[in-house]
Amino acid sequence: MRERLQQCPHLLRATARTSSFIRAHLHLEKDQSADGLRGWAALNVFASHFLLALFPLGFVHFFPWVAQSGAKASHFDGMLSAPFLSILWNGRFPVSVFFVLSGYVLTNAFVDLRDIDALRSKVARRYFRLGIPVFFSVMLAYSLMKLGAYHSVETVQVTSSAWLASQILQGPPDLGAALKEGLYESIFTIKHAYNPALWTMRIEFFGSMLIFSYRALAWPGRREIVAAAIYVALVFFLDPMLWPLYLAFLLGSHIGDMPRPKTAIHAWAAAVVGIALGSVDQSAIFAWFHLMPLEFETRSALYSVLGGALLVYGVRGGAFKRLLLGRVSQFLGRVSYSLYLVHLPIIFSVGCGLFNWMHSEKGFARESAAAMSLALTTMCVIAVAWIFERLVDSPAIRFSKAIFRPSPIARLRKRGSTSDVAEPTPR
Repeated sequence: MRERLQQCPHLLRATARTSSFIRAHLHLEKDQSADGLRGWAALNVFASHFLLALFPLGFVHFFPWVAQSGAKASHFDGMLSAPFLSILWNGRFPVSVFFVLSGYVLTNAFVDLRDIDALRSKVARRYFRLGIPVFFSVMLAYSLMKLGAYHSVETVQVTSSAWLASQILQGPPDLGAALKEGLYESIFTIKHAYNPALWTMRIEFFGSMLIFSYRALAWPGRREIVAAAIYVALVFFLDPMLWPLYLAFLLGSHIGDMPRPKTAIHAWAAAVVGIALGSVDQSAIFAWFHLMPLEFETRSALYSVLGGALLVYGVRGGAFKRLLLGRVSQFLGRVSYSLYLVHLPIIFSVGCGLFNWMHSEKGFARESAAAMSLALTTMCVIAVAWIFERLVDSPAIRFSKAIFRPSPIARLRKRGSTSDVAEPTPR
């Protein structure tokens, strides 16, 4: 039998691929935790932006510029800036987790099966997978602006949030500009005036293309470290400020290569250390972290990416398994990309409108108005994300698959894969 297999190399490769699929299939339940993690990360970004709009002084350790001079302190500021607790809403860390997950999920079929057709299919589909939902999110933002439904200007007058002020469109909404941003500018350039959350789309798209190319061209075995070094040098010179975010794709992809943590203790240790790294800000408690000779933004991004990689590795080994495989987490994972795309238009319209009404018209204290408007806006953004996922995101996935179908082996693998579940910034 061995001799016959050796005489038929294509049969030998198919047998090896099938064996790899069977081995991978045994671990699919744990991989589904990636969906749950992505969902909570998207909710974290929403909470971060909502709280940045209302309590900017609570974020100055993470983003020194976000409060205007003369901004009034709040009882919530101390809690929002508390070391380690702030991981729940700091915003930067979950974005790094998104990119690590993208590297992991986008290349897992190739890692398991060495099927180059799986990469070709994803390369061809990537623009449509990301771009169709992006276009409709920009149209949603444009429509709300045109209807006069944004209330962020009034909110800035109360909260003195420099971050919120920076998100306000300069001039009246223009349909032509919105169409250009939705069709190509938000993905291929740095323009994202109508939906500022789309700043991640350029990194997501080009990071995807880079990691696909790396996986297809890198030498196997020990020589792969040379290819990895070339990748790091390339992204460093392409984007000297945010190169760690492109590094996240490389780390995520190689998480699929690594053996899973041997014990639950190892998995939890990786996750906890990752969360600690993601919590690093400019507080005195983290002063020794700032010895690294990098610009503040680059250094912060690097710590977040390293922390995100450790968290994803820990989750792959079973950390937070019960939480992430729960129905709520899996639902959030399914709508995560939609939630990410629609959350800012909902904050600027519904969230700011509710806060202004409760605080300025009904006389509620700033903290009380914020708490009530946060609860109501959360329900609204989840409902809109659910509708968006059904009407836009899922059809976009089906459309991209219909045009560029993967190989039979890749389709077999993806029956149990997480790689086409919606992503916030996606996969």
